[in-house]
Amino acid sequence: IVPRHSRRVRTLVEALGQALRNRRTSLGMRQQDVADRAGCTATNIYVVERGERELKVGTLEDLAVAVGCTGWELLRDAMDVKNRAVSP
Repeated sequence: IVPRHSRRVRTLVEALGQALRNRRTSLGMRQQDVADRAGCTATNIYVVERGERELKVGTLEDLAVAVGCTGWELLRDAMDVKNRAVSP
């Protein structure tokens, strides 16, 4: 569960979750597929995609690799999601 942080942190956590979901679905992967590749459970993927869990850097990289990108690329995707959310 996301601790009570600033709205900016919550927004980033939510954007990372959406970016992960976007990558996963564009590849036709199930949450279980990502979980198997990242070494976690489908429940973990569900919680991350909903923006309910902050990620450690290592976990971010594991999830990114599981969907065929780097942690930096997933962060960039998250920023794109965030920027689209605030654009008119």
